[in-house]
Amino acid sequence: MIEAAIVRIKEDKEPVGIFVYDGKFRDDLYWLVDECTDPGSCEYKKIQRGGVYFPSNFKINEEDEIMEAQFTESLFLVCERDKTKWRDVERD
Repeated sequence: MIEAAIVRIKEDKEPVGIFVYDGKFRDDLYWLVDECTDPGSCEYKKIQRGGVYFPSNFKINEEDEIMEAQFTESLFLVCERDKTKWRDVERD
């Protein structure tokens, strides 16, 4: 099952990113986070429902099967309030 999560650094609450992963494999999220930071320093919450809002001047370029986003203004995540606690990003 495909799932999405928002990930942040535990210590200072700095956002790391929004990740889409295969929920059947617990360490799938771990390895995605590992591509950009130390997963052991992170925590996450699943995104149950919601989306990402792009400002009107947001551009997405597609070349050679790579999608690149050019951030020119703020990017907003809109999702339902989740009352669950933040969980550590862990390997199986």
